[in-house]
Amino acid sequence: MDGKIPSQNLIQQVNPASPLSHPGLYKSVIFDALTVLSAAAVSFLYRGYIADGYSFWFLSGGLVLFAAFSVIQSLLTKSPGRRFLVILLKTIALLSFFYYYDTLLLVATGVAVFVFLLWGESTASSELENTLEIKFFKTAGIILRKITTALVLLFVGLYLPLWMQSNTLIPQDNFLTFFNWTANFVTTVYPEINLNSTFGKFTENIAVFILSDNQTFKDLPPQGRQAAIAQTAKQIADGFSKSVGANISPDEPVSDFVYRYTTKSLADWRSRFDNLFIAVWALVVFIFIRGFGFLFYSIAAVVSFLLYQILLSTGFIHLIGESRTHEIVEF
Repeated sequence: MDGKIPSQNLIQQVNPASPLSHPGLYKSVIFDALTVLSAAAVSFLYRGYIADGYSFWFLSGGLVLFAAFSVIQSLLTKSPGRRFLVILLKTIALLSFFYYYDTLLLVATGVAVFVFLLWGESTASSELENTLEIKFFKTAGIILRKITTALVLLFVGLYLPLWMQSNTLIPQDNFLTFFNWTANFVTTVYPEINLNSTFGKFTENIAVFILSDNQTFKDLPPQGRQAAIAQTAKQIADGFSKSVGANISPDEPVSDFVYRYTTKSLADWRSRFDNLFIAVWALVVFIFIRGFGFLFYSIAAVVSFLLYQILLSTGFIHLIGESRTHEIVEF
């Protein structure tokens, strides 16, 4: 170098070996794609669930994967514009397999889903910007709660046409699942009443339950008691038959009778209030399903955390500390 100092541009120093783009960009794009694809999978599985009888567990697995990918994707997305674009693509993907639905319904449902997804990720981003360390479960919880609400709105909105076209507001398979759980709970509290039985046996159980505290009944001989139970059970059965508007066979399962009674009552209310009833029913279903949201986003949070730890341990992502100035407004 003959003692000369090489010329340097001290104003704009350029490293000729610097990459044209940050290498982490490609990793983030991978999760953008996985999130959008998982949203499309949820759309496919939900359409199959309500139209072709796909397993509820397939749909549940797709929902958990979508939620987990969404959490990781949100952590990797720094640009507000890019976040907006990915959420828009996720919303379109969630509606993709229902393209044949009414456009107005798709737009209304899509706007509601988009707002809650954007709300959750924006709030989580603000949380990350204002904390010294990443509190994973707190941040993930913010995202997952809004994802849960968005998904329930999506499911209720996309199910509305089926409610409008069908007189059956509750699918029998879903009703039986809920009924069996309720029956087991009632038997635990009232061992005398067995809902997993025939209608005839059920009315006898009710009759015994009613008469058991009656001293006159207790004083009767065994044959008199049996006659009193049979008479009371017949009165109960006649009352139920009148409410249903048809005779009920003593051999009919209680679950079938309760389903017929419930669907008839809902159909009567629907005929009286028409579309107003559909709107109220959709709200009731939304509140009911959203009430189980805690279970869903708790499972999704655990899966998200496991995925997060796997990505850290494999070096796919890593944590770094940064120091930065922070502007404030003061007098």
